Amino acid sequence: MSSNVTINSEKQVLLIRAERLKAIREMASSIAHELNQPLSGIRAFAENLLISIEKKWEVKDDEIKHKMSRIIEQVDRMSEFIEHLHDLSNNEQEESVINAYTIIKASIQMIAAKFKSRGIALKFPSESKELFIKVNPFKIEEAIRKLLYNSLDAIENFTVDRYDLPKSVVISLKTTDSKIIIEITDTGGGIEQNILENIFDPFFTTKSNGKKLGLGLTIAKQIIEECNGDLQIISNLGIGTTAFLTLPLYKKNV
Repeated sequence: MSSNVTINSEKQVLLIRAERLKAIREMASSIAHELNQPLSGIRAFAENLLISIEKKWEVKDDEIKHKMSRIIEQVDRMSEFIEHLHDLSNNEQEESVINAYTIIKASIQMIAAKFKSRGIALKFPSESKELFIKVNPFKIEEAIRKLLYNSLDAIENFTVDRYDLPKSVVISLKTTDSKIIIEITDTGGGIEQNILENIFDPFFTTKSNGKKLGLGLTIAKQIIEECNGDLQIISNLGIGTTAFLTLPLYKKNV
């Protein structure tokens, strides 16, 4: 009996380690794309100026100023991104009061390229209201990314063509007097009602190919509950799924 428990425990450790490695690979892919874009822009502007000098073409001061300004913008973009990665790697980051829109935008920035490359629209309202929460922002980012990846997988694995319903994930925010609700809705294949109650169980997955370990939703729910929040999911088979991420709304003392 004890040997079986030991084997199961070791297996879980290995699976958790595999899930973490998978998350690192996904993050590395997003980082590479996010940095390659501004680097390509910098190279294009610099190369154009260099060719102009070598060919002794006449280049107006305004054009030079414009291209140098764009180079500086791209460098600033990379610096901001790298600084965010540094903060993200700090596991001892404390809670802070932050606008929920800021957290969501940072979460999207990390993975937007992957959605675009798969032909999946990732929609989030451009307006930014003052909806403050007191949390560890990087933990909430991690939870949101896991929910978004779950939506991406659901859409990609749904093989039915629905020409009237585009492939998309929509993020929206709602509030009550004391809570903020982040809704993430996808147009994937949905989840059967008889297995909805199991989706937060560790290692529970409907995939039989071994690619999914069944830890994403478990970790997301654990993170959100540690932040005094709640995570619920409703789904309609063949239509899509919505995740409801609820957190306490922080109200500044008047």
